[in-house]
Amino acid sequence: MNRMRAIDLASNEGGRSFYEALGFQQSGEGEVEMGGETYREVVYTLEL
Repeated sequence: MNRMRAIDLASNEGGRSFYEALGFQQSGEGEVEMGGETYREVVYTLEL
């Protein structure tokens, strides 16, 4: 395994801070639908 990926909601500041503190870098963005609502998500990657 060369890298780990994590996906978090863009609005989840605590979660995003957690991944960033561990060295994950933002590597993409997307959208996810939950409960009929669309939310922005952020993709993080950590190179191992």
